[in-house]
Order: sequence, then structure tokens, then C-alpha cells
Amino acid sequence: MDFQKQLFFLKTQQIKIEINLGWKDNTLILEGYDIGTTVENFHGDSDYEYNITVKDAELEKLYHLNNVEVGQKLLLVETIAQKINGNKSYSEFQKYLKENGIGYEAFTW
Repeated sequence: MDFQKQLFFLKTQQIKIEINLGWKDNTLILEGYDIGTTVENFHGDSDYEYNITVKDAELEKLYHLNNVEVGQKLLLVETIAQKINGNKSYSEFQKYLKENGIGYEAFTW
């Protein structure tokens, strides 16, 4: 990912969690994964991956919402990361987008 910012990272003997926000081409992506025995005990599989994508006209809304000039990708990532960070970044970002009427796609596996 380009202009990537780590929103959360945790590594113990039982679990590793990493959540990042950044760009792939012209798509803003929050992506993360949880892996380890804690995940296996909870989900039945050792890893859990998730992402949220925002693209096209919805990006322009997100730029305006954050008072960032359209096209300033790094600044948009940094601005959002100040609001959305920590272990609940995935659910917080979804909530933020919904509350502000910004379309997105979410995927978990």
C-alpha cells in the first residue's frame, strides 16, 4: 500500500493483530488481520482478515469531510488516523463512514 499508516499493532504469544490504512492505486483501504491461538479458539481458524475500501466519488466526500484537498492522499490518511486508531479501528471506521453518508465496501474472511 502507498501512504500507509499503522493504526494498531499487538503481538503476544497468543495473538498478533495489525491494522493499516493506506492507498492501493485510487482506492483508500483499511486492512487488518488477527492471527494466533486466540483467534483460532474464537473463530475456529488461526487467522481472521478484514478490510474496508472507499473509492470513486465517495473519496471526494471523504476528502471534503476531513477538510483535505482532493488528491492529498498522505494528508487524508494522516487526518483519518488521528480520529480512527486502536484495536477497534475496523468497526470505528465503518461507523464513521456510515454516520457521514460515505459509501464503502467491507469484507471479512
